[in-house]
Amino acid sequence: MIKHSIRTLLSPRLLCAAVATAAALAAPCAAQAAYPSKPIRIIVPFTPGTGVDNIARAVGQKLTERLGVAVIVENKTGVAGNLGAKYVGLAAPDGYTLLATSNNLTINANLYPDPEFNAMKNLAPLSIGAWGNSTLVERPDLKINSLADLISYAKANPGKLTFASAGVGSPMHIQLEEFQELTGTKFTHIPYKGTGPAEVDVMGGHVDLAFLATHTVAPNVLNGHIKAIAVGADTRHPVLPNVPSFGEQGYPKFSTAMWYGFLAPHGTPPEILDKLNKEIVAILAMPDVKGGLEKTGLTVRATSPQEMEDVMQREYTEFGKVIKEANIKAEQ
Repeated sequence: MIKHSIRTLLSPRLLCAAVATAAALAAPCAAQAAYPSKPIRIIVPFTPGTGVDNIARAVGQKLTERLGVAVIVENKTGVAGNLGAKYVGLAAPDGYTLLATSNNLTINANLYPDPEFNAMKNLAPLSIGAWGNSTLVERPDLKINSLADLISYAKANPGKLTFASAGVGSPMHIQLEEFQELTGTKFTHIPYKGTGPAEVDVMGGHVDLAFLATHTVAPNVLNGHIKAIAVGADTRHPVLPNVPSFGEQGYPKFSTAMWYGFLAPHGTPPEILDKLNKEIVAILAMPDVKGGLEKTGLTVRATSPQEMEDVMQREYTEFGKVIKEANIKAEQ
């Protein structure tokens, strides 16, 4: 009887079953330890060539080199950036689908209530990568040369001047609403389908004013294709040293600060989030990456996940207040 039991335990079929069971139990640990073992996708919810797209591609290239797997940047546009954000928020939380976006995310969280997706709950912050701001610009032939002159004219002629934005609820629109509230002025808002068309129409003289990202509009300011009135910050911007800031012109509390950063689906294992954060922070500290991005006018400053979450929570509250007071409704 004992011999029979031993023969049974040692039978090839049972041995194979035992080995298979052990392998199955060990598989999750092995897969987790091997991260990453397949290509990673970084979803950018905006068009190629934007600030966040540039950061995503710079970081993605270095991640490919450092992690030994392909890191693919994919542009998934629509619904003011919400389409790509939702795609990542509902993706498998395994570290293979990431989001590169801007503070447009915290605006959208107020504008687009969705029972399936909540950016503040469905996404886990990894790191802010860089910061930028906006510059208040005007069409080249508009004879207004200072913030004081603009405010004086706008108060005397409410609604006469037109103000472009990248769409209802875009950061440019929120900045316009904050500017009107701060200065007691009123402009006619002209929403466009993106920043590019808005900038083109200001340059072409079809619309009077806009807030445009400093790092993208700077070349057109420097070549005279568009006029800059004020940088939306307390101090001047290094790429536009001759353009005075809002702070210099009497409005030190007015800020158009914008961040560009990385997130993963909520529920991604902490060790993967930690690994990705450390890699992103290290990459952004590399002289070629940092120098390349700062040449465009961005300020590279990486954060911890908690620091990014704190920024997002604060913005979510602040933007929510502006949206409510200005009665901004999302475009359907």
